[in-house]
Amino acid sequence: MIKIAVCDDEPYMLDQLAVWLETSLGDLGCREAVLRRFSSGQALLEAEEDFDLVFLDPPYALVPSEVLGFMGRLREAGLLAPAAIVSYEHDGADDDTVEALAAAQGWRIFSHRRFGDTAIDLMELA
Repeated sequence: MIKIAVCDDEPYMLDQLAVWLETSLGDLGCREAVLRRFSSGQALLEAEEDFDLVFLDPPYALVPSEVLGFMGRLREAGLLAPAAIVSYEHDGADDDTVEALAAAQGWRIFSHRRFGDTAIDLMELA
């Protein structure tokens, strides 16, 4: 079973992403998935299970060092499965900073996409 966490402080976006994920998983034939929604990083840190896939859409006001630090706290709290993937949406202007911080903290960006000014990185532990 795949366990997915979605963390977004905007209720509408949290609902939209959850619906999209549920539809996509169904289209792929994945019937054994658990999707948990979190409206804050603190709520996610209080979860009582580990996750295979984590979607983070923090406010752009959070600098990359804060978000990568949060990802480290998720790991330290045992909230990431051994082969977990983290999706981090951020301001594309921060690409170089995110890449450097991720590498320094033991993350490997294996997919990077730009959508206008927005970037989405998929990361795994190196």
